[in-house]
Amino acid sequence: MPRVRITDRTLSKQHVIPADQKRIELWDNLLPGFGVRVTGRGVKSYFVVTRLGRQKIRVTLGKYPALPLADARARARKVLESAIGGVDPRRTAPAAPKTIEALIEDFEHRHLPNLKPKTQMQYRNALKNFAKRFKGRDPITINKREVRSMLDDMVDDGTPIHANRNLAVVRKLFNWAVERGVMDMSPCYGLKAPSKEKQRTRFLSMTEIKSLWSTLESVHPIQAAFIKTLLLTGQRRETVATMRRSNIESGVWTIPREKMKGDRTHSIPLSSQLLELIDGLPRQGDEDIVFTHDGRSTFSGYSKLKQRLDEAAPIDEWRYHDLRRTAGTHIARLGFQRLVVSKILGHVESGVTQIYELHSYDEEKQTALQAWADEVFRCCETNLAPE
Repeated sequence: MPRVRITDRTLSKQHVIPADQKRIELWDNLLPGFGVRVTGRGVKSYFVVTRLGRQKIRVTLGKYPALPLADARARARKVLESAIGGVDPRRTAPAAPKTIEALIEDFEHRHLPNLKPKTQMQYRNALKNFAKRFKGRDPITINKREVRSMLDDMVDDGTPIHANRNLAVVRKLFNWAVERGVMDMSPCYGLKAPSKEKQRTRFLSMTEIKSLWSTLESVHPIQAAFIKTLLLTGQRRETVATMRRSNIESGVWTIPREKMKGDRTHSIPLSSQLLELIDGLPRQGDEDIVFTHDGRSTFSGYSKLKQRLDEAAPIDEWRYHDLRRTAGTHIARLGFQRLVVSKILGHVESGVTQIYELHSYDEEKQTALQAWADEVFRCCETNLAPE
């Protein structure tokens, strides 16, 4: 039983089989139990020998060159680990995905249903690009250098933030594969985001709010109410767009957990002005939907509305999400504690606090949001100059 360091060069050589033998076996001096059998016809097969309890077992891993040496070693290690753990590695197990497309398909089937629809779409787009880049490849052959090269190409194309988002999705894919035992190591391990993201700090001043508010008279009442609700509640665009009347009870809007990033129900006490505004909106079709143009689907058309507002209001560059930051900033300016602002925005506490501190803060939120609405209406619905 000759012991050698099995390398690609070793495997590519032509081995001489003694006349009195039909085959020879080369044993690896790096991984105990791992070896290659070479027949007189030149067929080379990987194997690993180990013990399962008191029984000596032998497992065939595959043939060279169809199975690369690195992959054969990885399979051998899995066999050894199984045997050490008392599990017979010869038992039939579900085959690991052989292509990146198969791995992605399995990932999308098992993991994506746990995510929100918008997040699912983002994942599918990123994974589609990744599958196109590594079409037909065995996942375990994709290395860190290749993933980094893909990210660098995105940065060179002028989409650095897109590169960051793609890395996050691909890292999740491979971590999921490692957790399920499909791979031993993720090619994303140790990779850092290719671009540093600058935290956005834009919020609207009261003068800008008054300017925006005045332009809402030129758009559809549903659109105007949508913008005002964003500003007066500080909630996310998609959350407000799917608001339903059945979720408003005794002046409190309860947002279902599946609509929240923190995966927990969130309550927003609505100001008297906002309740009156919502109550006055036209109802059609599915009367439960607050913001709808056709009575069937929830509000959409964000880009067109934003374009109209930009054309009508002389306000420096702003986004819908800036209205959320605007509400939080001004509520704090009115003297309310940061904790109350955080509760309004629905931020999730970290650590043990989120488990044991379950007070709803509805009264505190009601006081703050009513004060904020009073401030906005005082500024926008009167001739008083904004402070």
